[in-house]
Amino acid sequence: ELVKKYNASIFFDQRMYNEDIDGSIAHVTMLAKQGIVSNEEKDQIIAGLEQASFPARIEVLRRQPLLLLDGCHNPDGAEALADTLKEARCHGLVAVMGMLKDKAVPQVLHTLAPCFEHIYTVTPDCPRAMEAWELADLASREGVHTTTCEQLEDALAQAEATGKGVVVCGSLYLAAQARPLMLYLAGRDL
Repeated sequence: ELVKKYNASIFFDQRMYNEDIDGSIAHVTMLAKQGIVSNEEKDQIIAGLEQASFPARIEVLRRQPLLLLDGCHNPDGAEALADTLKEARCHGLVAVMGMLKDKAVPQVLHTLAPCFEHIYTVTPDCPRAMEAWELADLASREGVHTTTCEQLEDALAQAEATGKGVVVCGSLYLAAQARPLMLYLAGRDL
């Protein structure tokens, strides 16, 4: 029960981490003005805060064409991703998706399917993974075109070849596998 209470705000915190960082910068600036921390300490804290990031949480790795990574694996995360894509007016996207079979897969797909023209399904590297063909079957029931891929690299290559924006999502396991490949595609290093 204590853990539930402690973690109750995580979903909200994930969406508001940039604002938390801005608030922390304002706070340490005030502390320096009051002489509680030195200007050197304030500058070090601000430098650290400005480098903070939340990998695989609506992480834009390339803007044109869009290359986005999101570890959403539950209905709340899917809703946050879908809302972000809608707010940003992202249309004509394709997805590379893999999920674990013990997650709320039908609900996640129901939320995300309208965001994508096509979903390339993969099996994440995890014993609890849903097979790519099962995910493709469920996604096609939501009215989205699908392609089942044996390897993540193949799915990314096919998605990139469309020339459309690519979103990789559905599992933190998949995000961990995909991020180095995506950084390479984006022309960036780890």
